[in-house]
Amino acid sequence: MNPQDSVRVDLDVLVRDYLNNLNVTLRAFNAAEGMDFLSTFVPSDDPTLSLMDLVDLAREADLGRISIAVSPETLAKLDVQKVRSGVGNWRQRQIADKTELEFVFKDGPSSGI
Repeated sequence: MNPQDSVRVDLDVLVRDYLNNLNVTLRAFNAAEGMDFLSTFVPSDDPTLSLMDLVDLAREADLGRISIAVSPETLAKLDVQKVRSGVGNWRQRQIADKTELEFVFKDGPSSGI
């Protein structure tokens, strides 16, 4: 991936697919087509930790930004202060029935919610 790439991931779908894969795939979980940086992703029971892990993996992969979509149920479970202190601020916007949290690494600081 190009360091300026912007990636969009749906946290709820990613976790669901991961758990489904545990039952059918013995090795090499493929989180999302073309997103090799997620090869080591293992979701936590705590969505805050899963979100922070995704942001860290994107930063380590030298991506420009990552947008993470979450359902209203997942958003309600996020510890906003823990995310902010752990990975920084983000932009937030509503897209259909999901909330998208965008973390920017290359184009300057993100604006928090």
